[in-house]
Amino acid sequence: MNGPYWTIRLTASHLFRRRSFLAALLATAQWPYVCGVGRGWEACGVSIVRLELQTDPADPEAIDVWVDGHLGDEPCRFRLDTGAGTCRVPSTNATRGLLARGASRGVAASGVGLGEDEIMIPLLRVGDHRLLDVEATRTPIDIEAVPLLGMSALSRYRCRFRFAAGELELTASAASESDRWLALDLHAAGQPMMMVRFGDLAVNGCWDTGAGLTALDIGFARAHPELFDPLRSSVGIDASGVEITSDIATMAACSIGDVEFPESACALVDLSALNEHLRLRSVEEGRRYEPMLCIVGMPLIQLAEWDFDFPAAKWTLTRAA
Repeated sequence: MNGPYWTIRLTASHLFRRRSFLAALLATAQWPYVCGVGRGWEACGVSIVRLELQTDPADPEAIDVWVDGHLGDEPCRFRLDTGAGTCRVPSTNATRGLLARGASRGVAASGVGLGEDEIMIPLLRVGDHRLLDVEATRTPIDIEAVPLLGMSALSRYRCRFRFAAGELELTASAASESDRWLALDLHAAGQPMMMVRFGDLAVNGCWDTGAGLTALDIGFARAHPELFDPLRSSVGIDASGVEITSDIATMAACSIGDVEFPESACALVDLSALNEHLRLRSVEEGRRYEPMLCIVGMPLIQLAEWDFDFPAAKWTLTRAA
């Protein structure tokens, strides 16, 4: 099931895009092992993909992460995106003939639908790593959108994100019993969820490598102005073409798990339309609803090493050296 694409991408992505942002980043994936997988995961040793992080010269607070891959034999550059419930691919020779399984219910940050088809990718390669039958959405041919390597691919593995070293390590599930492991809370579409704490105040957030900046709901920011130091205003465009006004601010220090993070840049965005969509979906599907008030983005994420064992539903983190 595809979930909403709620990620706020202030660099070049499909929910929210600053007009001045577009990082010219090329990523090279290097995998020492080859592993074919079905719709689950299989033991396949350790695979390492080289990640490159780059800030945009016009907006140095924002960070993008990219991965090179193939759709069949066709090259495709993906954004590494844990905020996307499924992978996303463009309408190209490799994907245009694939049968549409339905219409995606994904929405942009404004709450407007994206009009994407749900498809199944027979073969997705990242470097020499092979994934079979990967759920994805296909963007209409007249819409330019960044391809996403999302949770329909990543959730098959234990993923160790070492951004300081520029590496993502994929292995089969192997979570040992340890007091350091935390229970992993996932959205219905598979995105990692966690609590972000400002002292005694905690907010529900999505851990999103596709977010160039951390984003906070403007309503939460107005209720807690002491946590934010405004820097400037910005006008962006989400994936549906709707303009969104936001404020860029410095966010107060926070903690996730047992790791403390210093103050960092963030975007203050009206997420009310998105949260209303989430609420209605939760009622329809009989799930508990909790508003999305925070999207943890790369300026904060890069400061730690993160270990998500998605099949075992566990995660942990350590401060980056």
